[in-house]
Amino acid sequence: MSSTVHASAVLVGQRGVLIRGQSGSGKSSLTLALLAGDGCRLIADDRVRLRASGGRLVAAPPAELAGLLEVRGVGIVHRPYAAEAAIGLVVDLMPAAECPRFPDGEETVTVIAGVPLERIALPIGIGDGALRVRAALDRGEGKSAHPIPLALRNPLVKIAPSPRAGARRGGSRPLPAPPSGKRPRVPTE
Repeated sequence: MSSTVHASAVLVGQRGVLIRGQSGSGKSSLTLALLAGDGCRLIADDRVRLRASGGRLVAAPPAELAGLLEVRGVGIVHRPYAAEAAIGLVVDLMPAAECPRFPDGEETVTVIAGVPLERIALPIGIGDGALRVRAALDRGEGKSAHPIPLALRNPLVKIAPSPRAGARRGGSRPLPAPPSGKRPRVPTE
């Protein structure tokens, strides 16, 4: 038996992400940000059909909303979508004061349709929500969070070489500026 919930869902790699929150909390915005990444596909926006199957929670779009995503200020856009996917992470969008800085125990798990799922709480309107979701997914797969500093992963940020950069490599000269359009190589000790 399936039920329909007010939420959005995205397939990130092989894991589904269910995004919950009040109306206007940014579910569609976080969905859009995740879809900008490699290996992501829309499952559903605004309403998601959920059912338990074989100890997993499976999400699917309602037929009338399949492939549709609301982008505020733009309208309804069409996106390729996954017909269904197993949910591996639940994201709850909440007021910042209600989001634990270092969650533990009950804060990291939720149960939906009898299926226990990893859960994170993100502040409403947070600009790096998609990166936080990916970090949580990486953690769940036993990967470490990105060893490269956030600013270096963002192609819009220009980083000048540090005068101390050469000292880390054992030299006395700073690293040369990277050629235009390329990101600098950073040692990841």
